[in-house]
Amino acid sequence: MIPEVKLYKKWKKYLKIIHNEISFLKVDHHIFWQVQEIIKANPKIQKESYFYGWMGRLFARDMLIRIRRQIDLRTNDISLARLLFEIAERPDVLNWKKFESLYRGSTVKFNAWSDFKKFYGWKKYIRKKHINPAMVRSDLRKVKHEINKLKKYTDKKVAHWSNIPTRKILTFESLESPLKTMEKLMIKYQLIFNANNYSSLMPTFQYDWEAIFREPWIESSQ
Repeated sequence: MIPEVKLYKKWKKYLKIIHNEISFLKVDHHIFWQVQEIIKANPKIQKESYFYGWMGRLFARDMLIRIRRQIDLRTNDISLARLLFEIAERPDVLNWKKFESLYRGSTVKFNAWSDFKKFYGWKKYIRKKHINPAMVRSDLRKVKHEINKLKKYTDKKVAHWSNIPTRKILTFESLESPLKTMEKLMIKYQLIFNANNYSSLMPTFQYDWEAIFREPWIESSQ
């Protein structure tokens, strides 16, 4: 059995990697749809263009592959599903003692117990003072259910090119629900691991990324 300290350290590392990946997915999703709004607002650029199709295909394929990765359960894979699976197998690692230590010396230390109680659920886990594995398994089922909606299409038409037809028709909106589910779960487990209370994983831009659209991309020849 892997020692508790070693396992906890590994999970913290995984959490950071997964958090960053979901955050980047949020950024890419935001930028794509903001560009669509820019196009809608300017009749001059509402023209038939292969560029728009190319941009849409790249966005969709990239998002599908990266979302699909989050339900990989192979031992050496870093994914949200793998993290949840391992936590459910060893719930004793995420215990009250570790959680309470995150609040010591803070102005919200009195919230520690009420926050941690959210992750018990059953009386026996209140006694044992560790995370409720049934809750973690439920979260695992949620993320697998959402991403499995995209998995078959991604495996057949994006990661590979199967000659077996699929009836599944995906739209850009098909990405919304899995992304929201992953974000919600990551916010939840950031609180469990780090006592960080996020409202969103969407970062704040430190510069005006839309500035490039306010300049002509092709200068008129003199």
